[in-house]
Amino acid sequence: MTDKHMIPVLAGGGTRLPAHVGILTALERMQYRVDRLVGVSGGSIVAALYARGYSTAYLKNLAFEVDFRQFRGFSLKKLLFAGGLSSGERFESGRAALAARASL
Repeated sequence: MTDKHMIPVLAGGGTRLPAHVGILTALERMQYRVDRLVGVSGGSIVAALYARGYSTAYLKNLAFEVDFRQFRGFSLKKLLFAGGLSSGERFESGRAALAARASL
């Protein structure tokens, strides 16, 4: 067991998803033990999946499946009046699959 401990703080923003996964992968390679994770918004999703036991390899594949072009039309107006940057349908469909896997 390693004596090196780390509590990563993963910021918000879905486009940071690959960076968050890279941070967790690097910590594993350097043999840091992650006792707790802190995440905001998109970072909280990565933190929750990692804490649940999903491997960084799985999270990396998930990160590269995200089509970041969907955020190309970002504007404050869209964020405030349309209710967000995307509909959330893809997240909702993936959430059901994750919930089913977690209950097994």
